[in-house]
Formats: sequence, C-alpha cells, structure tokens
Amino acid sequence: MNAVATKYTEDQINDLGLNIYGGCFNKRKKRGGSTWPTHAWGVALDFDPSRNKLKWGRDKANLARPEYDAWWEAWETEGWLSLGRERNFDWMHIQAVKLR
Repeated sequence: MNAVATKYTEDQINDLGLNIYGGCFNKRKKRGGSTWPTHAWGVALDFDPSRNKLKWGRDKANLARPEYDAWWEAWETEGWLSLGRERNFDWMHIQAVKLR
C-alpha cells in the first residue's frame, strides 16, 4: 500500500475506488466446487467488488482500465498476482500465490 500511495494521490485513490476493500479471509469452499479458494487461506484480497464483478472481463471491470496500471504494478512488484491480468476474470482479486 505504501507503493500505491507513491503512485496515486489521496484524491485519485478515492476517485478510482482503490480504497474500497472487499475482503480477505473467507472460510468456505469455492463457489460450485469442492476445493478451498485462496481466500480460505488468507492469501487473497478483493478490492472494489461492486465495480469489478467476479465474471466480468476487461471490457467491464474498472480495474482493467489503463489508469489502474500503476496499481497492478505496485502489487506485482511485491510478488502478488491479479486474476484479472492473468485470466481476464475476477479483476477485484489479488493473491499472494502463483497459479498452477
């Protein structure tokens, strides 16, 4: 978050919804599945879920727009991964583990 604060002003963070936290730990199985999601292990975060729905791709998700590139770069520099950037869904989701 310190890196984000160097890339965006407080007004930009508020305007872009980068301050809207959607959750982290959630002890439940994956929707429609039998395996545990990264949220069940506390290694994933969600941001601004109302404007970045689970099944939305880059054509609809706010976090897919170019003004968010510095946001993603800040996280990726720390080793986090975006499902949106990797798989084009769940743009709200950032996780601290690699995909298989």
